[in-house]
Amino acid sequence: MRFADYKPFFSRLALVFAGLGLLGILEVGLWVVGFGDAFDLVIDEPGQKSPAKKSLNSQYIALHYFRHLPVKLETLFKDKPWFEDTAFLKEKSPDTIRVFCVGASTTRGFPFTNRRISYSGFLREILSDLIPNKNIEVINAGYDALSSYGVLDVFKKISDQQADLIFVYTGHNEFIGHFGVNSQVNYGNNHYINRLLTGLFGSRLFLAAELGMLKIKSNDRGGPARDGRVNMFKAMLSQKRMHWKETDHLETARKFENNLNALSQLARQKSIPVLLSTLASNTRDFSPLQSEFSSNTTQKEKAKSSKVFETGRKFFEIGDYEKAAEEFNVAILTAPNYAQYYFWLGKAYVKSGKLKQARRAYKYAREMDKIHLRACLLFNQIITSVGNKNNIPVLVMEKEFEKVGEDGLVGNEFFLEHVHPNINGHLLMAHAIAKKIQKESILGATKHWQWKRMKSAGEYVRDVGYNQEQFINSRYTVGRMLLDFPFYKCEQGVENLKAASKLKFEEELVGRCRQTVASRQ
Repeated sequence: MRFADYKPFFSRLALVFAGLGLLGILEVGLWVVGFGDAFDLVIDEPGQKSPAKKSLNSQYIALHYFRHLPVKLETLFKDKPWFEDTAFLKEKSPDTIRVFCVGASTTRGFPFTNRRISYSGFLREILSDLIPNKNIEVINAGYDALSSYGVLDVFKKISDQQADLIFVYTGHNEFIGHFGVNSQVNYGNNHYINRLLTGLFGSRLFLAAELGMLKIKSNDRGGPARDGRVNMFKAMLSQKRMHWKETDHLETARKFENNLNALSQLARQKSIPVLLSTLASNTRDFSPLQSEFSSNTTQKEKAKSSKVFETGRKFFEIGDYEKAAEEFNVAILTAPNYAQYYFWLGKAYVKSGKLKQARRAYKYAREMDKIHLRACLLFNQIITSVGNKNNIPVLVMEKEFEKVGEDGLVGNEFFLEHVHPNINGHLLMAHAIAKKIQKESILGATKHWQWKRMKSAGEYVRDVGYNQEQFINSRYTVGRMLLDFPFYKCEQGVENLKAASKLKFEEELVGRCRQTVASRQ
């Protein structure tokens, strides 16, 4: 065949390479002129301050992970797009210990507005007391609603910042966070495509396209809500596809494991000490959001189990908890996947003093919840497995809560709702992390740790700035959240609003919640 026959092919190939070359030149040009530097995750502190600092940049997270929010572009960005608890010295001194805490809303400290009220804030105070001869930096790299894809992305961006330790707490958002099967931000199940998309966040051309599209979309978006808050669950969770199927569950678990393995391998390549943690949640005082019968349960079996369950409820109400537990177990035999049955079985066991059985029943209720907002046993097993495989220590956080929980159960004494710790929970987490750091000798010679310098819980609570205003704001935020999608836990929401003295301001929201619940019955 003559060369002329191949000429059209080579011409098209040349055009492709020319186009790629042009894109490459544009990309390099944008880097050279500094376009997009203000949107990097790690940025220099503005101005000529001494000592010079770097900080984590909230604009990076806002642009790449929350550009789909129904608000105007300008409301996403700030003149000062970083916070004091994300700042660290640009030139790390020899006497500095630098710890990053990476995760989602629990790490950030939701729903507290003071970011020091978080386990990372408490950890900073505790380590400063225990290791007084060192300058302690604990950087809060937590951002609401991030799945393990976002956590891996953040981990990569901070991996060159001379960390002495990176603590990782992730897994609650795998279904509803970015690229989750139940998320509004979902581009399919291909793990490598999702990883490619987060990889593009480092491209200046991709950034220019993002800014352009966001500017166009902003023209049709309104300003912030009257109180400036966004229901992140409405923003993230697809209302058309709210619950998971078993295939979704296994696919999500596979992606989660891949992301944790990638994180662990990067840590090994760069010799970064890492501490992984399993996840804790409220099992005793947070009932399943959605219970469903399995697809092979017949109508007759559904009716039978429901009737038996109601009989159990009646026994529970008159105080015959042994009989109630018997009836709940019968209902479970007929419908073994119905989450609410397990939750009530746990309640009956608690009243009967059978605490080991109660703990098991409550955890089954969490496992079977079809709106999967709490990480299940499988995800904690994955965290432990990845840690063991990569020689990374793992803190079993749920056990830390169970050690001090009432009767070994974990409930409202540590959590504000399903997964977010209250002030007690954050302090407990920080103390557990500090103990694990010393046990594993992660920060060097542990013999110099001075545990006698530990202050009382009340002192640490005051040190991080927890006060009446923070109590009211957090209760108010949680109360509104529980009254709205996808929770609709009306009475719990009302209790929180009463505690915050805000009930009279939210009568409309309370009414909508009760109407929604009534329509489902």
